[in-house]
Amino acid sequence: MVVTSNCIAVVTESIATTFADKLDIQVLDCPFTSKPVNYRLLTHNRERQSPANMCNLENEAVPIIDAYWEGPYSSDALKKLKEIKEHCLYQIYGSHPVYGCDSLLYIGMSKRDEIFIRLEEHTWIQNQADLCQIYIASCGNFAGWKAWNKDERKRYDRYDFKSITLSAIESLLIYAHQPSYTSAGLKSTSFAAKPFRLFNTGKRALLLPEISTQFYSDSKQALPLDLEQS
Repeated sequence: MVVTSNCIAVVTESIATTFADKLDIQVLDCPFTSKPVNYRLLTHNRERQSPANMCNLENEAVPIIDAYWEGPYSSDALKKLKEIKEHCLYQIYGSHPVYGCDSLLYIGMSKRDEIFIRLEEHTWIQNQADLCQIYIASCGNFAGWKAWNKDERKRYDRYDFKSITLSAIESLLIYAHQPSYTSAGLKSTSFAAKPFRLFNTGKRALLLPEISTQFYSDSKQALPLDLEQS
């Protein structure tokens, strides 16, 4: 159809590369700004209850939160960020008698204007044998890959906590990573009230790059067999 006209076809890159060799099509970058190409999934009624289709429908509505991590900092160095109010999550690394050096000790959150005020309440940090390393994060709703592809990542503004609560984000992080000094919440699935995915980006240290409530809210899937039976 395109060959027999004076028009050009605008399609996504993935579709163009798939058919370029098979149909001997020349693929060029679009010389003008075009509207986004939206995909639509059409399903026959007999497939509506299939496991694959149910999974697609569930994923479509799941929000994605991005936790952008910065660090590492010492507890004293954090005071230099006194005027910055965007950070709401933190993780602490240090020596552990069982897990060794540079292990994940603690994951926490803070709704206060300045996160170092919350960290000062952890008096045990100053009593560690080695200097602790602290990573802090700001959170935002993931909007797309455009800024990521251009390497234009930056700190998010203060998280509004409207779509997904900060408590739910902290709960999922703790449950997925099991930090050794975090006694509360290690077995709690309070994050499962509303499904979401969490990206850990930037200086995430030992955190997984992506976790989700859909995976960890299923205790039989998330816990080892010996813990299920206990």
